[in-house]
Amino acid sequence: MKCEFQDEFVKLGGTIRQNEPVVSFKDGSMPEIETAKGTYSASKIIFTVGVWIKQLFPDLPLKIQVFSISTICKINK
Repeated sequence: MKCEFQDEFVKLGGTIRQNEPVVSFKDGSMPEIETAKGTYSASKIIFTVGVWIKQLFPDLPLKIQVFSISTICKINK
């Protein structure tokens, strides 16, 4: 299911990669992420991993407060 905010993100120059298990992540001035499908780098990377964030990045010194949000997507039929 695709949401309107995803379309807006792409219009603003973003790239969406879905269902790509993360293999590794390197932080720095040009962060790099390696997934099962390829390696990507960008000035900013947004991870939408939900409650799995601490499993994906166990060593990052982040103060994370996990909470749930719901997104309502418009389905065009």
